[in-house]
Amino acid sequence: HGRSWELDWYTVVEYGSLLGDPSLQLTGAGTPPPSNPPPKLYGYVVDSDGNPIPNVVIRVYYEDGALLDEYVSSDGYYEFVDIPPDTYRVIACKDDVEISSKTLYYPRVNLEVNLTYVTVPPNTILIVVDDDGSYVGYGVSPDIFTTAIQDLGYNIYEWKESEIGNPPLSLLLSENVTLVIWHVGTYYGDAVDSVDASNLIEFIKNGGRLLLEGEDIGYDHDNDQFMTDVAHATFLADSVKANITALKPLHPVLNGTEQLTFAETPPYPDGVNATNGGVLIAKYSETDYGCIVVYDGVALNENNGAKVVYFSFPLQYLNSDQRTQLIRNAVKWLLTSYVYNSSTDSAKYSLKSWVKVMFSIRNGTEALTGISVSAKIYFPNGSLAGEISLVDDGTNGDENPSDGTYTGMFHVEEDFPTGIYTAYIEASIPNYGLVKDKVEFNVIEKVEVSISLSEAYVENGTVYIKVIISCEGGVVEGAEYSLNSSPPTPIPSPEDGAYDEPKETVVVLINGTELSDGYYVVSTRGWSQGTYSQWLNVSIRVRTLGPRYHLVALTLKPIGEYNASDLARAIGPPLSAVWKWDDEKQEFIVYIPGVSGPEKDFEIVMGEGYFIYLREEAKWIEVGYP
Repeated sequence: HGRSWELDWYTVVEYGSLLGDPSLQLTGAGTPPPSNPPPKLYGYVVDSDGNPIPNVVIRVYYEDGALLDEYVSSDGYYEFVDIPPDTYRVIACKDDVEISSKTLYYPRVNLEVNLTYVTVPPNTILIVVDDDGSYVGYGVSPDIFTTAIQDLGYNIYEWKESEIGNPPLSLLLSENVTLVIWHVGTYYGDAVDSVDASNLIEFIKNGGRLLLEGEDIGYDHDNDQFMTDVAHATFLADSVKANITALKPLHPVLNGTEQLTFAETPPYPDGVNATNGGVLIAKYSETDYGCIVVYDGVALNENNGAKVVYFSFPLQYLNSDQRTQLIRNAVKWLLTSYVYNSSTDSAKYSLKSWVKVMFSIRNGTEALTGISVSAKIYFPNGSLAGEISLVDDGTNGDENPSDGTYTGMFHVEEDFPTGIYTAYIEASIPNYGLVKDKVEFNVIEKVEVSISLSEAYVENGTVYIKVIISCEGGVVEGAEYSLNSSPPTPIPSPEDGAYDEPKETVVVLINGTELSDGYYVVSTRGWSQGTYSQWLNVSIRVRTLGPRYHLVALTLKPIGEYNASDLARAIGPPLSAVWKWDDEKQEFIVYIPGVSGPEKDFEIVMGEGYFIYLREEAKWIEVGYP
């Protein structure tokens, strides 16, 4: 407007701007600057030394698992240009196997993310530090594991998720990885995230050995598949404040430790229970909440021999000496496949009897031989009753040499007290140490003998009565039977050939074809050390039938179900057929021995009549109860 004031207020009033008419386009002089290139997510797939890995494929996935894009790289470099801001999982694969991954939020800026492909030497213990979430207290302390196991002769590799993401399943399942320690400590929110959980489920299915530790694993997962199939535990409570009491102190993970003490109270330790084959070996003192669960797929013959020790509290808070020993015990147990159990040949023994103590042990499927095994026997009041050696050489009560079952004999003296005795067994395994177990048995004043019926039937006129004689406090020494209260007849031997076990199966044989028609009572009993069982009575009835049709019915209640085939077996070859009248169909159903199938083998019911045909005279013998 012809004015050259420093501030042209007229222009401002007229147009609202010092630049004049805003509808006029302003054009700069010269060449405009270039626009910014679109941002990219880029980086390298490298080994542990930072060297690029050639011939890899990098894929980017949304959080829901949908694929966004992939990049094929010959030199290890990758880039994804102009992708929207979001949370992604970036995965590197080589030969169609995942070798590295990271989950991250991409803010749509130029961002370099390198993926590390980790390989480890043979005999490596992999310590996964799950530190990519939030934490309270001390967080993680991987050095507590390294310090405890560094002298066991294994290579140790520490994987920090905050630095290199989730360890791939291919690494967990590598033949070079002997054991995985999953250290969560006091981290929460993503304590074993969904990627790790899925990988660990597959790891256990494939026989993995895992030490799992962290105070909020159960809280974060509740009772999902990971807890069931990996931890083998159910979540019960958060923030249980108490020391620890052993439930199974002789388990190798505890190895005799009765109590564990925290040097400092952990922030929020989980209370759990065992499930799906897991065993609870320790709980928080004076509570109903467990805290150490073990799973042994070798003993259970499942999951390809996987083994797990799950600590539902942060180990770094334990008393340091107890913590180191506990970690060593757990690692040593996880690295081996020893399975063992202790037993005695009976639950009860009388005074002046011998107790057979047995300890069976195997390494995987192979019997473990050549080790030293001993036992200390304690009276009911806890004082020492005696010590014995257990051998696996075919002597000292051992039945089969070199079969992994070690046997020792302990004599119960006449003046010993009655009650529950405990045998504590120790086995010394080279390059491992001691394993401990126990078994209890009851000492009673005199033996107790009982008898029960196993089965009774007739075949071709011969009566078979099978009974089981049990002796508590000793072994069965003999048996006898009586027919209609006649003087007892000794039964020379049990089914296995000798009276030398606390339980024997005895068979009474009576030739019914030599008996006159009528009712009989067969009485059987067993004994040990002059003590007899009660008489066990079974009735039989003998009938002679001529060569013709007969209408017959049961007069004794059978032992178990009695079918047309049982009737035919009792009489034998003279019987041609058995008929039953079918009221519904108004016709006869026939059973012909050796011809009719199972569908025609109808039940013979008391109170109903049946036709039979005999080619020649025969005896029909029933056995049962009146």
